[in-house]
Amino acid sequence: MTQKKAKGETIFIKMLGRFSIQRGEYILTQTSGRTKQVWLLIEYLIANRKTHTTVENLIEVLWSDTHSCTDPMNALKNLVYRARDLLKKELHDSETNFIIYSQGAYLWNPQLECMVDVEEMEHLILQAATPTMARSQQIRLYQNALQYYCGDFLPNSSYAGWVITRRSNLANVYLNCIRELCGFYEKSQEYTEIISLCETAITLIPFEESVHKTLTYAYISTGQNNKALRHYHYVTELFYRELGVDISSSLRELYRQITKSINQVELDLSVIKEDLQEAQSENGAYYCDYEIFKNLYRIHARCLKRTGQSIFVALMSLMDSEGSILKGTQAVPAVNLFKEVILRNLRKGDTVSAYSSAQFIIMLPLINYENAEMVMQRIIRRFENSYKKKDLKIIYMLRPVEPIEK
Repeated sequence: MTQKKAKGETIFIKMLGRFSIQRGEYILTQTSGRTKQVWLLIEYLIANRKTHTTVENLIEVLWSDTHSCTDPMNALKNLVYRARDLLKKELHDSETNFIIYSQGAYLWNPQLECMVDVEEMEHLILQAATPTMARSQQIRLYQNALQYYCGDFLPNSSYAGWVITRRSNLANVYLNCIRELCGFYEKSQEYTEIISLCETAITLIPFEESVHKTLTYAYISTGQNNKALRHYHYVTELFYRELGVDISSSLRELYRQITKSINQVELDLSVIKEDLQEAQSENGAYYCDYEIFKNLYRIHARCLKRTGQSIFVALMSLMDSEGSILKGTQAVPAVNLFKEVILRNLRKGDTVSAYSSAQFIIMLPLINYENAEMVMQRIIRRFENSYKKKDLKIIYMLRPVEPIEK
């Protein structure tokens, strides 16, 4: 077919954080309507504009389930027609052929001058990795590259297999870039730069523990110990609430480092009391990190011989129908409900901590065995009333806290 000459005006294409095509004053985004297949076709052709994709490969990408389309060849032709129509109308350009057909393949017109954020970022990072380049120039290139990463690759098309793979690869590219820059800044002890860099990074890749660890260390290095402690608690809660997993031992070691250095000289006891008080008194049990739970347990155990109090510790586990502890992100909603029921059905003086992905350890002071059993049964009943399915069960173990002998 005869190709009309592409205009010389640069087309700016964003694929990170959102998808958009801009030419001059006109911008095409996915809010402009059309079915997801039209968008997926345009996105795939742009993302692979430097490779030759056959019609057969394109059909496989767009209709991976062969049973979902009885006539994929005609369906593809129709899809290309709709994509071309969308591009021409939304970019107000009836002359340019954005999608062409050549040598048995549909492709994004190679004559079009395009600036794609993914390509720009990868190019800058590749340049920065040159071993002989000056440190200041490497830093500048890495900084420029990071400006392009505004979020996941094609977030509205995350259902497509090829998008998932590319998204993971680009997230790793971004993470490596962060690590390289942090390495440069750490050598020159520019911790404020590390903080700025990592605070942005955790909004884009919130579940990368190494970035949280680097940020926490930078807070400590700049004397912001209280901020470091708040961030540590935020991370432990985030990972447990969203992923149902615990943090690594290396981040816990940072926690110990923070608590050793956090207390400063203060002569006014009222100031210290204010710092000790909870920001807001919540109903139900006190929830804390397992490290704190261990310290509270040891304090109670030390006092038992003198006070003669009865204290029980319980381990409650949420299990599937086969008797295995729940794991993985799919279990998170049920585990969060389990935690909420436990906290809501205990007293303010009781203490709770996560022990594993779906296990909670509980300390019940001033209680006997019979009453502790009643508490366990009440929690189970309340959970079963709130969780409508019958595919989970709760088991528990109760043991008295033993006093520490001199």
